[in-house]
Amino acid sequence: MRDKDGRHVIFHGVNIVYKVAPFLPDQQTFDSQASLTDKDIDDLVKWGFNMVRLGVMWEAVESAPGVYNETYLAEVDALITKLGERGIYTLVDAHQDVLARIICGEGMPNFYAKEILEHGSFCFSQSEDWWLKPLLPNLGCTNMDSYNFTMDSDGNPLISECQERNFFDYYASPQGLTLFRAFYDNNFGMQDKYVAYWAKVAQSLSINKFVMGFDPFNEPYPSWTGVKQAVAQMVFRTFDHSSLEPLYARIFEKYMEVDKESIMFFEPGQCPDITTILGTGIVFNVGFSTPPGAKKGSPNHVLNDHTYCCQLGGMCSNGEPDPLSSNECIAWHDQRIGTRTANANLLGVPFFLSEFGACMDSYACEVEITNVGDVADKYLTGWAYWEFKPFHDLTTSAGNKSEGFYNTDGSLQVRKVKALARTYVKAAQGTIKSVSFPTEPPLYKAGNFTAVISIDSRVKAPTVIHTLVESEDETVWYPNGYEIEVKPAEFKY
Repeated sequence: MRDKDGRHVIFHGVNIVYKVAPFLPDQQTFDSQASLTDKDIDDLVKWGFNMVRLGVMWEAVESAPGVYNETYLAEVDALITKLGERGIYTLVDAHQDVLARIICGEGMPNFYAKEILEHGSFCFSQSEDWWLKPLLPNLGCTNMDSYNFTMDSDGNPLISECQERNFFDYYASPQGLTLFRAFYDNNFGMQDKYVAYWAKVAQSLSINKFVMGFDPFNEPYPSWTGVKQAVAQMVFRTFDHSSLEPLYARIFEKYMEVDKESIMFFEPGQCPDITTILGTGIVFNVGFSTPPGAKKGSPNHVLNDHTYCCQLGGMCSNGEPDPLSSNECIAWHDQRIGTRTANANLLGVPFFLSEFGACMDSYACEVEITNVGDVADKYLTGWAYWEFKPFHDLTTSAGNKSEGFYNTDGSLQVRKVKALARTYVKAAQGTIKSVSFPTEPPLYKAGNFTAVISIDSRVKAPTVIHTLVESEDETVWYPNGYEIEVKPAEFKY
């Protein structure tokens, strides 16, 4: 990725996704769990972050069928500008997990989800796979009604009861699969409604010069009507090509109608990878034939994906990856990031890691962040940690702990923040060839940061390297300053 001056840029950022009303952080009063004040922004700048992945939720934008919340969009636009004026760019994210609040998730407006589910729900078509019916309980197809949730005044299950189980279990419910099926197949015109929502978002935000791109759908979960389709989607990656590519192409067209320079950060389908207990697993290639709606080499596309070591079966029995299994985690992240980088290269576009981490205040978290950071450096990949603060996250496995930068008592998670505030090249006068920041947790001292850059003298803007030297907290990497050594390349004549 290049900036307007032609410099090779790397982004290090955080997710800021407020999944419930009011869908945006408090910008006036500092709160360790839910704000994004001037102090918060100052801290993000100090720690070296130059981007955020900001949730701009479908259910927040479309307040009633075909009615859009102009006030909310104006507030989003103003926040993007405030961040941008401090050097932090925004990736606009249409976030979803389990798709709808009515089934313990978020994303789709509830009035649409209720309309779909009023007509019934199923995992597998009884006409196609009637023989599976006795086996469905063993395949994860558990009806949401069987949980006997207490409902709130809006008819939604209480968040506290939803969180008694891993939210991922709800994806494979008849209700979850039916909602996704309606979305991809445009049942009840649901995809048309989603494309219209994105058209509105693009019209409202594309003009903002601090928008770095749009992420049209977070962690797309496949859906199917029968076993044959499920096998094809999950094993042979037909889901990316048959369901996501045409959906993304429709959305991309809306971006282009507003601004020909808009950039789509598109995600592949989730859950096709094979994981093993304390093993490296298998990462399949994406199924896109071209960048959606464009040709290979499109300047308007970035492939993006997520990596969590907890995707490996048995790795996170205590909620976080075991530091003793660090080598297995490194191998997993290398497969995931390496494979996606290769996939992006074949499509002729960059790769960006838009989620990782989601860990607590622990040595295990420090190790996990360092592992991902090291692998990302190997592939020159930018990233965004999940997430800056909890923001009353309803689809989380954190329980009463915080995946954000602060503990619930308001204290800063120093280990985590220092690991994330690692040294890196933010912008290079030319092309970055390699970077290395060797550290060994616990993070008490910095190693030697090394960068190899092929200089382009036609680029007049300088190379910028983030180094945390002064801080009132213990996140500082170089309390005694640092030494710089510049060496020319060894030319071979």
